[in-house]
Amino acid sequence: MEAQDNSIRSLAGLNFLFGIWLIISPYILNYQGSQARWQSTVAGIVVAILAAARYFAPSQVWTSWVNAVIGLWMIISPFATSYNSTSAYWNQVIFGILILLVSLGNASMHSTVGRHGTPGTHHPAM
Repeated sequence: MEAQDNSIRSLAGLNFLFGIWLIISPYILNYQGSQARWQSTVAGIVVAILAAARYFAPSQVWTSWVNAVIGLWMIISPFATSYNSTSAYWNQVIFGILILLVSLGNASMHSTVGRHGTPGTHHPAM
């Protein structure tokens, strides 16, 4: 099912863009406070890298699960760390929700490409 892999790649592409936004948004939105800037940048880098990994290796579902956890942290972090900036607060909550939802949707999909890149090949665990 090539359509399934295309859906996986589309969702991974969305998360990649969300990750890039998290990297650049502290500078565009002029975050007040280094903690919000630091968290957004690090989370964005990790989300973008894992999304790219899922894009190029659709069978690596674990990358989507890790991004879902990062999305959840992005929702919780403004409350847990008391951000000084309203723009940082809302940006991280909104993009945390988006990353969480897209990652959960992507994690629920299974690639038709086997571990060695052969379509439809399933390799049992040893």
